[in-house]
Amino acid sequence: MSKIEQRRFDSAASLNEAVASLLKYHLERDLAESTAVMLSGGKTPLAAYRILSGMACVISPGARIFLSDERLVPDSSPDSNFGNMRFVPGALGMEENQFLRVKTDLAPEQAARAYNAALRSLVNGGASLSLGLLGLGADGHTASLFSSGDLDRARGRYAIAVAGPDGLRRVSVTPDFLAKIHQVVFVVSGADKRGVADKLSSDPGS
Repeated sequence: MSKIEQRRFDSAASLNEAVASLLKYHLERDLAESTAVMLSGGKTPLAAYRILSGMACVISPGARIFLSDERLVPDSSPDSNFGNMRFVPGALGMEENQFLRVKTDLAPEQAARAYNAALRSLVNGGASLSLGLLGLGADGHTASLFSSGDLDRARGRYAIAVAGPDGLRRVSVTPDFLAKIHQVVFVVSGADKRGVADKLSSDPGS
């Protein structure tokens, strides 16, 4: 695996502005093309999503956005990634069906199978997976892939059910799916994550 390019920002505000501009570019880049953009959950990118929602964007009806991972909780829960960013598609003038969601009302394995099928349909339908945002935990995990066991179960699949260390069940995209995204960007903020970000940048295979 080639070395990952790292870009540092002077402040959280400048990071958020850069992420919002990157998302706008990818969502608008080719109105004749079916573009799909993966959004990361968690608290770090929410400020960037709010900035994006205030921008004037012209987005193709063929564009899709979807999540890297989701906790199987109600939308009203503060732990729901979709619930925390549900303002995004409406603010951008996107239709409800342009946000591919995890079906959180299903049992974990059923929800994972449904999301796996939705992602396969996206890929097989010729969508351009132009950009994917990912977070990075202080322990080095990304999306909701926490262990080598998760990675073993993920082989050959685009989405799997995962038990998080907090006890919440989740659905996460897999390395096989991430490999199909043209540009993957880790959005990392906080001194507690600097060490793991530096390690990832210098040795992606570690």
